[in-house]
Amino acid sequence: MDFDYEMHTFLLDANGTLHEPSKRLPNIREYIEELPETAATFRLKQVDGIYQPNFDDVHLEFCHAWPVHEIYAPENERVYVNPNYIHAHTYTDLVAECQCGTTFTRNYEDDHNSLRDEHNHSDDCLPHWRLKARAAMTEQRYNLMHRLGKLGWKGADMAPRLGAHTRAMGPYAEQFNTSIGDVYAEYRRIAANTYRYLVHEADESSTEVANVYGHARTTLTRWANEWAEVELSSGIGDDV
Repeated sequence: MDFDYEMHTFLLDANGTLHEPSKRLPNIREYIEELPETAATFRLKQVDGIYQPNFDDVHLEFCHAWPVHEIYAPENERVYVNPNYIHAHTYTDLVAECQCGTTFTRNYEDDHNSLRDEHNHSDDCLPHWRLKARAAMTEQRYNLMHRLGKLGWKGADMAPRLGAHTRAMGPYAEQFNTSIGDVYAEYRRIAANTYRYLVHEADESSTEVANVYGHARTTLTRWANEWAEVELSSGIGDDV
């Protein structure tokens, strides 16, 4: 379905109603929260009642987990990073490749934003190749920060995936002429649109939609009243 406003469409089925697998997202969140901080990764089949083919990576990202990059786990079965893992930053999936063949990621341990394995450039690597590789990494950071922000990730959530210190997220956003608060505001707007549409146009339960989001119903109701761009065909005023 096409909409005139931005929505979390991955929560919807082809009929524009709440996708059945989306209703199981609270189960995935609960499973992740119960994982010990020493557990680096998990598989969906470990979550009771979850049928993996029903879920895309974006559904796990909505639960603040992310797929393990193939450079760490070249497997056919999807494996996801536990966002609460004490060393989750070691699984950053920001990966860039220089024209000389060197592959590198962010270096969490270096406050100067150097790249892990950057010293492995080939002897014949040209300076402009290195600049292009750094630019590619910067563009990835920019795109990922905005995409995750729209999925409800705050700065502290993003930091491990970007291979960064939590304290670095504010300066990162400032480099891109924005703030973490402004990025998260996009999530509130999109969540407000989706919630209002599902409750008033698709006739879904407001409590169930709130459970899918992992927010209190009153929070989503307030967001819908303040941020939603959806025009209600029913003419109803405030959300319920």
